[in-house]
Amino acid sequence: MRLFIALPVTRRCREQIWGLSQRLQKRDPLARWERPEKFHLTLAFLGEQPDEKAACQALSRVEGREFALTFSHLGRFPGEKGDVIFLRPQPSHPLMEIQKRLAQQLEQEGIFLEKRPFSPHITLLRRGKKETAWERLPLSPLVLPVRTISLMESIPSPGGTSYRILHQIHLEEMHTNRKERSI
Repeated sequence: MRLFIALPVTRRCREQIWGLSQRLQKRDPLARWERPEKFHLTLAFLGEQPDEKAACQALSRVEGREFALTFSHLGRFPGEKGDVIFLRPQPSHPLMEIQKRLAQQLEQEGIFLEKRPFSPHITLLRRGKKETAWERLPLSPLVLPVRTISLMESIPSPGGTSYRILHQIHLEEMHTNRKERSI
């Protein structure tokens, strides 16, 4: 199983990101644009795992409160066949703390993450034109409420990869207890 742990994007934010994507597509119609159902922010890429048990155990022990992320800039990861263009959140202490706690819990289960620094983002397109100044494009701020964390399976198919939620935790609201559920 190819697994990752992510912050899902709410329906409202998914619609806003898709609207942004459609406006930006005019700048690079030949790029591979992500479909709205694939929008997410990866906290930990686990790669191939024999099953989801260890990851579920680790995720179940992660605690934190709900928070919000604000996205107001595009960023890029250079690629040989074109660049990956993404939405980058403003710095967020709650996000960094959740990711750190998650990495610690995964290590306790024997799942070790890559050593490269965590770089939070929501991918918009792949194989983007190198000559487009994506990072300088003005964006209206987009706010993503973070209420859940999901263990996801990446399922390849001839029509493209799809994602399936295997397990999800709910972050603590003000004045309520933490909830958990399996899907």
